[in-house]
Amino acid sequence: MRCPNYRLFCPNGMHLSQGEVCERCLGGREWHCILRNCVDDYAKSVGYALRNAFARVSGMIVDNVSVFVVLSEFQKKRFVEGGIPAERIEILPNIAPRVDSDVGKDAGGDAVSFIGRMSPEKGVATFLGAAQSLGHLKFLVAGEQRAGYDAGVPIPGNVSILGFLTGAAFDRVFRSSRILVFPSIWYEGFPNVIAQAMAHGRPVVASRLGAIPEIVDDGVTGLLFEPGNAQDFADKIDYLWNRPELCREMGRAGREKALREYSKERFYERLMAIYAKAGKMSG
Repeated sequence: MRCPNYRLFCPNGMHLSQGEVCERCLGGREWHCILRNCVDDYAKSVGYALRNAFARVSGMIVDNVSVFVVLSEFQKKRFVEGGIPAERIEILPNIAPRVDSDVGKDAGGDAVSFIGRMSPEKGVATFLGAAQSLGHLKFLVAGEQRAGYDAGVPIPGNVSILGFLTGAAFDRVFRSSRILVFPSIWYEGFPNVIAQAMAHGRPVVASRLGAIPEIVDDGVTGLLFEPGNAQDFADKIDYLWNRPELCREMGRAGREKALREYSKERFYERLMAIYAKAGKMSG
């Protein structure tokens, strides 16, 4: 069973409620999802809470799965804390794209870019706050905006919203960026865009939260900041921006890690080992 989120233990799957990391439902307390209306829809919150409670009490999922596949060591620890035996959990990170170009040989482009959906858990408000304080820099946002979403803060004039992009237009965002940023405020399992940025030879500035510190080696492939702290975020961006040689070094280190740890070949090796283990356990 592939588990990209935390839905086995958290009714909304994100350990996020009302804009903050939340673990209130752990230990058989799913009713917190209803009290806090975690999905902004009481009918759904009730349904999600009942579904989780039934799965937990009946044991139907745990008893009928040989191997649980998670995306990171962080997720594995969370699943162990949730009651899944460690020996039944395997880690399978996502794949970074193969970028065949002379990446990492320059300081990148002229922008700081956020790539991802514009929704609260992605830390868009933190991103806009940092952009506001760094008015001399150009910021780009490439991603789908969730219907009705309001970041709660105005969009500064130095921020361009590009919308959802694919293909060559999507790749151009990476190439035109000196730094990629990931200000998520929830327990990300394995953000694909971080691996993509590394494959493109770009340094990243990201939240010190969830699995992100496993992917972004602080001071080596990028910099980490305190989640939700727009000033710390801005300081880290400004520090890197003013050091183009460091951007190049971190970009090269990130690309090397992406090719080594997140290639299709490495994914295949891990996946085959998981299938072999599941076969032995079920046999």
